[in-house]
Amino acid sequence: MATDWIIFSGITSGSSGETNVTVLPFNNTSFSARSLTVNVTAGNITKFITINQEGALDNKHIIYTAPEKLPDVYGSFTGSSATGASGVHWAYITPTPQSHTFSNGVGILTFSATVQSLGYAAFAGCSGMTSLFIADGLTELGGFSFFNCVNLKYFSIPNTITEIGAHAFQGCTKLEGVTIPECVTAIKGDAFQWCENLKSITIPSEITEIDSRVFSGCRSLKSIEIPEGVTRIGLEAFAGCNLLETINIPSGVTYIGQEAFRDCPRVSSYVIPDGITNLYKWTFAHIWAPNSIKNILSSVTIPDSVTRIRDGAFRISDDAREDLTMPLVFHYKGTMAQWGNITKDTGWVIGSYPKYVECTDGTINL
Repeated sequence: MATDWIIFSGITSGSSGETNVTVLPFNNTSFSARSLTVNVTAGNITKFITINQEGALDNKHIIYTAPEKLPDVYGSFTGSSATGASGVHWAYITPTPQSHTFSNGVGILTFSATVQSLGYAAFAGCSGMTSLFIADGLTELGGFSFFNCVNLKYFSIPNTITEIGAHAFQGCTKLEGVTIPECVTAIKGDAFQWCENLKSITIPSEITEIDSRVFSGCRSLKSIEIPEGVTRIGLEAFAGCNLLETINIPSGVTYIGQEAFRDCPRVSSYVIPDGITNLYKWTFAHIWAPNSIKNILSSVTIPDSVTRIRDGAFRISDDAREDLTMPLVFHYKGTMAQWGNITKDTGWVIGSYPKYVECTDGTINL
């Protein structure tokens, strides 16, 4: 029997005997209950563990794990997303749950029909929740739906979702990995902001815009592939992704917002697509990244379509640089005369380290 549906960690020696473990139906693609007995050996002690996995729940249930039952909140949501009551907001789940039970760390919401919508702040502020499972059938993942669920580690987005609402997972600081299904065509602003432990994410190919602050503050994210169909990258979209090492800006992008890549000090090169006309304030700057993470940017390709470079677009101070002898080279696709015609605000680039522009007909020292 395959064992990819159970993961062991922290195995230590203990008394011999048999232990029964029941696990939830996450990733149970067989849709039926199953069990497995394994022998775990530590030194000269063997422990027999029988693992029982429950069958997958249908789309009339939501299950979650938490140390205790999540509070039930009835009536309209009052206050802001940050101050409103935390818990399961029944009024913003469609259809309305019939029951909410909890036993042995597992909560189950039962419905009379397919769960269709998790609306505004449906599970906002459920700080104790560690994982949640919803079967396919859900069509709406509303704004603030999991806002500030600070212990949420695992969530599988159903294959029937087309849009992820604004602030949906904002502040889910322990969320580690998210697979967004290909059916998703829009991810709204701040959706994953401050997901500080998010290490990987897959953006669906149908996405055409990276909205404002969608991944801002995702400090553990090291790489991300932006789909070729994307044409706009919004304000602060990747700002504060301190460990991001590689970023591809698709050739069809015609707009990059202010501070879009601010404080991404481990990215060594950018290729700005043809058609971009403005490089806005602090777009590629190093401003508030931790002092322990130094900037290694060494190469930027700038198209001849650029007409203005704003104040601080490449603001990287000497203190921020990993190596003051390493040059920062701007590879400009036009002539020296064309470069001279670009409007450049005072302070568009700073620092005493070597900086120069390689044009098609010569080099300009900065």
